[in-house]
Amino acid sequence: MRHIIYSDFDGVWTDNTVLTDMLGNELVRCNKSDSLALSMFKKRVTECSLDVKIVIVTSELNICVKKRCEKLELEIMQTPLDKRVALEDHRKREAEEGVDIRTFYIGNDLNDLSAIEFCDYTFCPSDAADEVKERVDFVLDSAGGSGVIREFIVRYCKEESLGLF
Repeated sequence: MRHIIYSDFDGVWTDNTVLTDMLGNELVRCNKSDSLALSMFKKRVTECSLDVKIVIVTSELNICVKKRCEKLELEIMQTPLDKRVALEDHRKREAEEGVDIRTFYIGNDLNDLSAIEFCDYTFCPSDAADEVKERVDFVLDSAGGSGVIREFIVRYCKEESLGLF
């Protein structure tokens, strides 16, 4: 069984704020506790020989998101398309390997709704749009950019009995 954890970036990994300097460069703020939890999680997944992928799905086509994902060694899908279309295509490619797939999604805003409808288990930060909160399976206690990924990883590890936290 392959688990694919899809996540939006802005509003999940960040507090949904973007700063723009006088040269037009965009900056976002991410939480280091998410990065640490991700690093520990990836190590544990490898140790246990689990088939887990984490994929960032964003409609933002800026370099800032791409650079952060490269640093964290995360697959990224930057797409102007409806996120559900992108996820359907990605899952179809993954399924070609003949593996059963379970999908998870973490999103916070209206452009995540189609992806939320597509995935098996869905989550959002505590400060997500009301329309998102109404449709996900789990509303996390953390606000966007304040440990959402860490909280998700802790919950996932408990559910899967990985003993990481």
